[in-house]
Amino acid sequence: MSDIQAEQPVEVPQEATPVEEIKQDKPDTSWVPRRISEITAARRAAEARVAELERENAELKSRGAPSEEPQPAPSSQSVDQLAKAYAERMVREQREQETLTQRIGEVNAAGTKEYGEEFDKSVQNLQMAGVGGPDFLRVLTNIPKPEAVVTWLGKPENLNEAMRMATLDPVQMAIEFTKLSSKASKELGKQISKAPPPIQPVEGRAGASDGVEPDPSDTQAWMAWRSKTKKTRR
Repeated sequence: MSDIQAEQPVEVPQEATPVEEIKQDKPDTSWVPRRISEITAARRAAEARVAELERENAELKSRGAPSEEPQPAPSSQSVDQLAKAYAERMVREQREQETLTQRIGEVNAAGTKEYGEEFDKSVQNLQMAGVGGPDFLRVLTNIPKPEAVVTWLGKPENLNEAMRMATLDPVQMAIEFTKLSSKASKELGKQISKAPPPIQPVEGRAGASDGVEPDPSDTQAWMAWRSKTKKTRR
């Protein structure tokens, strides 16, 4: 019993504080395991290619083919370089895809907020027409007011123009999209300004007392108004 009690005071709670502070200062390394996995996969692919080349060389030798010299197998250093380049490319492409996905989400949110159902219908029309693709989306998400361009291109009368623009090379597409951005914003803005004001709800039975015909759906108020109107005419 005394031995157990003697061992208990051995604690270092205060020394953990500097370690925690150091951990907080370190950059985020959560991507490291994923990148290691990608490098490992790339290295295995490169090693498999080396093995395939060696097998092909062995077959050529066994057949006695004198026409071409066998290709030299890549060295260990070249395999490492190939694996590293492949892994870096995979990481770069993944980051680009994540950025593109985020920007598309921002365009959808802005379009729904600005144009509502009209934007949603335009998106559906463009999808049905087969308009889209990586180049289309990359260019679209890097121009001003992309939600206006989508809404304008997705109108039934503009789908032919949308399909034409989708076949352009990225540079020319960016030029035409930028021009269309200003045009689409102005045209859609005029449509919104010409929209009729929302119908004001009928407030209770006020019509029966102020002489204005109330909403017929309010039967009691409408009957009271009608009765009062008849008396006035008499």
